[in-house]
Amino acid sequence: MSDHGWGRPAGPSDITPGTVETAGTAPGWGDQDAWSVPQSPQQPEPPRTRRRTGRKRGSKSTVVAVVAVAVVVVLALVVGVVAYLFVLRPAWGGGEGELAARYPEVVSDRENGDGWRGLSCEGRDPGNGQEARIVCADGSLSLVVAEFVDEETRETQVPSEGRETLSNGDCTVQTVDVPGNENPTYAMIPVDGGADALLLSGQGAADLITSVPVC
Repeated sequence: MSDHGWGRPAGPSDITPGTVETAGTAPGWGDQDAWSVPQSPQQPEPPRTRRRTGRKRGSKSTVVAVVAVAVVVVLALVVGVVAYLFVLRPAWGGGEGELAARYPEVVSDRENGDGWRGLSCEGRDPGNGQEARIVCADGSLSLVVAEFVDEETRETQVPSEGRETLSNGDCTVQTVDVPGNENPTYAMIPVDGGADALLLSGQGAADLITSVPVC
């Protein structure tokens, strides 16, 4: 039996057969009657078997496997994001980068991103007399942003008759209908905008021409 601070019980070696122990005087309580009686020898308790409460085998390896899977998933996500940004959506470069910087509300910040009205923008080979060209389009609407070699070259590519001048107070743009296309097509020429020109084409181009955020 364990010692829990209650004193050790009397055993066979503590009691002489045929005698009765008497309690002494308890401090502060006066004389007391003897209540102690002979005690029979106690039988020793059988040893207790201690149960093991440790973790089951395999639990540690399971935790390690879960952590490893989580790490792999995180790495895959990081690689996917990097691939998306730098492979599927590379940064604009050269003349295309300069065009994108001049028309940030029209062209997406990176190639293959969404520009004005959610149109997907990508670089294209420059056309006749052009230095750089970006096309933003979806299934029904397309917007071409181009830089020509110089203003004179641009004037040979964009009709001059029927031009209309529009201004929003910050900048001025000339617009003109470009005939000979399957869908309604309008050119936009930023005044004092160098040799740039924009071309909007699609069934809703006539209504959207004044809302293109050229400047």
